[in-house]
Amino acid sequence: MLKSHDIVAGVRMAGVTHLARRSDTLPKALVSVINYLLIRGLFRVPLSDFQNVVFYPRAIIQGVVFESRSAFSNPEALIKSYWQGCSIAEVPISFLPRQAGEAKGTTARAISAAVTDILRLWFRWVVQGRLRRRSPGCVRRLRPEEWAA
Repeated sequence: MLKSHDIVAGVRMAGVTHLARRSDTLPKALVSVINYLLIRGLFRVPLSDFQNVVFYPRAIIQGVVFESRSAFSNPEALIKSYWQGCSIAEVPISFLPRQAGEAKGTTARAISAAVTDILRLWFRWVVQGRLRRRSPGCVRRLRPEEWAA
């Protein structure tokens, strides 16, 4: 996919089971959905997922100047790349439950830091216009019949 697109982003497969299987608990699923809606609504980037595995060529990811100080860094790279005209292919991936360790992304501190970054950078980039946009990129979603290919 990187031969025909600038970036390849993994997207959890759609459907009701998608929401039920993406998080261990309902509160975690709710945080994920709110995070997605907030980012997509404020930054107007038509991606299906912002917090998943993403493959970048070295030149593109090294060209991103990160301003976030939280878990917003992955969406930040996608937003900036899209606004610089990159083509993004979304490919379905399966959910793999955590085998070890402890999730820390839904602690009050982590959520507060991410929301602070989202609002601060939205104000800076969109309201104040301080992020230079070349032209919007394009997003290509694989159709279900292409998933196995």
